[in-house]
Amino acid sequence: MRRFSTSKRAMFLAVAMIGSGLATASAGEPAGGSVLGRFDRVTGAFVPMTAVSSPEAAVARSGALRFVVSITYTAAAPAGKPLPACKVVVTHSGAGGYYYQEYASTKATRAGATGTCTPVVRYFWPHASTTDAVYYQVELITSTGDYAAGTLPYFHRTEIHAPASFALPANGATKTVNLARRY
Repeated sequence: MRRFSTSKRAMFLAVAMIGSGLATASAGEPAGGSVLGRFDRVTGAFVPMTAVSSPEAAVARSGALRFVVSITYTAAAPAGKPLPACKVVVTHSGAGGYYYQEYASTKATRAGATGTCTPVVRYFWPHASTTDAVYYQVELITSTGDYAAGTLPYFHRTEIHAPASFALPANGATKTVNLARRY
């Protein structure tokens, strides 16, 4: 008996598989194509995939978020050292799996024991969600010296505060958020 070579064996299997597929398709498949799905090992049945629809419609939103951070300086903050920078990070889980993160920073002012900084975050979210909130965190950052150059004394302080969230503002609106922080 003569043996098939590997390439002839592969060709034979390919032709057999194509032929069996055509026979199955003509016998039990609706005209126009196949149905996507998976085989359930427990029941042994074919489970067709169902269309997944987003529970919410995406809306395009743009605008500005203005954060007014009033700072009360404590004794722990080094007097006469550089003023802190305020950084605001804004996050939003949009519709259809989109995730947005925006941030802005600005230098704070100081008059005695109090100060203010006002970072403004401008955003454009083409797939925003009307049901999910906007979350934010405020960071106050101060550094003195140059750590890389070995200039001492080196002081670096970061404070991160994540207060409550708020609803997605109307399109084109500027929302102002007032915060008070001790630093």
